[in-house]
Amino acid sequence: MKTWRLFACAFLLAGGALAAEIIKVSETERVVENLNKEFFNTKIGADVRVTTIAYAFNVKEECFLKLPNGEQYTITEELNIPGVKIFDDPEYTCGVIINVQSENLVGEWELIAWELRHSSPIEKRLPFTIYVEEIVNAAPKQVTITEGSDLYLHLESNTELRETCKLFGADESESVNFELDSNYIESCGFIVKGVKASDSGKWEIRYGNGIIYRAFTEVTVNEIWNGQHMDLVWAKDRPVDITIGPEDAVYCRIQDPSGTAVFDGFGACKIVLGRTHREHNGVWKMTVGLPGKVLTENYDFKVTVTEAARKPTVTTHVEKQQPEVLLTCSVPTEYEVRACKFRDPSGRMLLANEGVGESRYSFHGAGVSLNSQVRTHECGLRIVDPQTSDLGLWRCAIETDQDEYYGFLTVLCPWAMRDPEVAASVVSEPVLTTDVDRITAVEGDAVTMTCSIQSAVRYCYFRARNGTVFNISPGTSSETMEYVGAGLDAGECGIRFKNLLSSDSGSWSCHVGFQDFNEPEQRAVFDVTVNEPMTARQYAEQSTLVVEGQVYNSRQLEYCRFVRIDGLGVTAANLPDRYSSHDSLTTGLCKIRIEDATILDHHPWTVVARILGQDVEISQSTTHSITMPPAAAPGNPNKQLIFWIPMMLLVMVLTALVVLLVPKRNRRRTLDRMNIIRDSIRGSFQKKPLQDPALNTGVMAA
Repeated sequence: MKTWRLFACAFLLAGGALAAEIIKVSETERVVENLNKEFFNTKIGADVRVTTIAYAFNVKEECFLKLPNGEQYTITEELNIPGVKIFDDPEYTCGVIINVQSENLVGEWELIAWELRHSSPIEKRLPFTIYVEEIVNAAPKQVTITEGSDLYLHLESNTELRETCKLFGADESESVNFELDSNYIESCGFIVKGVKASDSGKWEIRYGNGIIYRAFTEVTVNEIWNGQHMDLVWAKDRPVDITIGPEDAVYCRIQDPSGTAVFDGFGACKIVLGRTHREHNGVWKMTVGLPGKVLTENYDFKVTVTEAARKPTVTTHVEKQQPEVLLTCSVPTEYEVRACKFRDPSGRMLLANEGVGESRYSFHGAGVSLNSQVRTHECGLRIVDPQTSDLGLWRCAIETDQDEYYGFLTVLCPWAMRDPEVAASVVSEPVLTTDVDRITAVEGDAVTMTCSIQSAVRYCYFRARNGTVFNISPGTSSETMEYVGAGLDAGECGIRFKNLLSSDSGSWSCHVGFQDFNEPEQRAVFDVTVNEPMTARQYAEQSTLVVEGQVYNSRQLEYCRFVRIDGLGVTAANLPDRYSSHDSLTTGLCKIRIEDATILDHHPWTVVARILGQDVEISQSTTHSITMPPAAAPGNPNKQLIFWIPMMLLVMVLTALVVLLVPKRNRRRTLDRMNIIRDSIRGSFQKKPLQDPALNTGVMAA
């Protein structure tokens, strides 16, 4: 039991208005019931509704509201607290709606209800907390750091509440192991010295009084890389393409024993060599920049170059047990077999998975056996009721931790080849074939030519239409070409040219030589067509000059532009007088027409276009030589002819009169004058010689 007493020290307003503080005193003893505390996590501007439930056997007397600042008010219709209004509902004894307008309304509240229960006065107290959390940005938001380094954290923006800033670690407990960062005093800067791997997680800077502001940084702490297990063994004259060192390296520089930088760039450490040699023996140096560190780390590792060993031979076996055929491939090796696959005569791949079967095919093999302390890994394929498509040359591939090995098998089943036509269709001898015998490409695109044979080969090369020979093998890579394929021991020969020209079009051939030099080379032929990305031309149509470019394959264009020999550039949007556009971008056509073309217009043009969706432009120049358009004749040609005939007749008549009437001694002088007049009349109808273009235009002829 407790006596409830309300104290107030205030004055009354005129007319008996309610004072700012409660003026009410009660000596009535009441039973106090403390209700469970409620929490409201909200935001500025949001509404919070707080109520106490009304029961049928209780009678409401009065309601009170206690604010975070300690002031207490009676809840009546005259309640005048900014942001607070009464919530009146028969289901509730007392209720208020609080609009969180400012930080002043954040904190500890209490809603108090006076009721009568069976005529006994009671008091219900409902404490509740309104709190507001705002998420702000930390700098950085994410950080990767290495053990032993110092962690720097601060707010992205300055705050006037920096005295309230606290730092919480990844374990959500308040951290005390820090120093204040003098460079970020205004934005709550912290320095955590010598972080550990256990410090990985979400760190938080928290500050504020009423409103709590929280800024998070995701911290990843990497363990220190110790540089162990880096010594390497390479086979002499073999290519190397490996990644070493820490996988998350930000920067790396590798130097060989001579001090030459083999790699220097961002990212993980890579070593790419076209061929290893004895000079690679020795101590190499590696400088690594790790994430979360400022200083780089230096490591040494040793490379040993040994004589290249021959790949072990794949042993193959075909066992015929009608109606089944068993294909077996094995290779002696110290490494575990990871996968095994077969390629049938049509080129289809089949995977040999132990314990798995599908259609006519299932796994067959003895697994691992010990013979004279040499482990033999074996895998195979079982074929039930082989069909015509199963007859011929097969290839198997065994993948180990060290490499991939290939073998070849010949499947010829007498009971499946009784039909002479079937027997004639089965290929039982290796024949070199092209994967694609007609290749079409565009200048600038990579062009790949591949051929294969169901046999291991010793070498392969390609011959261009002009007789140039390109020797190719696994590991070959240059600025112009590279090898493609599974390897020569797999019977695959392929080359990728990075940029062929249209002049390279024609008949190409692929050549292979076998392990047995007594076997003649085989070759397969390609028909290669490399198209120019654009063709351009200029021509005359009556008195109009036309300049146009057509993109190969009529690909849709984003725009066209034209460049004259003097540097004038035009597009459809900025054409000068006498020019008109006739582009058809959807069909890849660029075209302009020029009326009354000048000598500059008749020089070669450059046509430029951008294919829709590409970032680079393509261009082509016309090969038109300098010509003048046909001279414009003054007047009607028919009128010129009518004028010309009478004049020539007049000259002839005058000449005859001179011969008849002029004295003989003056006849020569008169005839000379008549010839001058005749030549003058004739010259007036002839086209005058063209002057030097450089004198007229200031542009030298191309």
